Amino acid sequence: MELTREQVYLTSMVKCHTDRIIHHEELITCSKEWLKDEIRNINPSLVVVIGSIPWAYLTKDTVKFGHGVSLKGKKRTFAGIHHPAHYLRRGDVAKFVKVGKELITLYENS
Repeated sequence: MELTREQVYLTSMVKCHTDRIIHHEELITCSKEWLKDEIRNINPSLVVVIGSIPWAYLTKDTVKFGHGVSLKGKKRTFAGIHHPAHYLRRGDVAKFVKVGKELITLYENS
């Protein structure tokens, strides 16, 4: 599946930026309900959640985060993948791209 930029909406859980690593409590404080409101307004059928912290926040930890894990809700599906830094630390950016494409294919076939 080929996606154009117009078909993809990117956002960040962090709504107040800093030049240091943000702690989990700060992340939640900076996100509040803004991210959930943003998702509600955009109303996507698929949300690819990158990383375990936003996964826990968005799914309320109802399903343990893991690479390729998904949670199907009434209005949308959440699919989790590791943050790109996970692959960069391992020198495997190609795997990040491959897994993203696999998630899209799985979603299309569900």
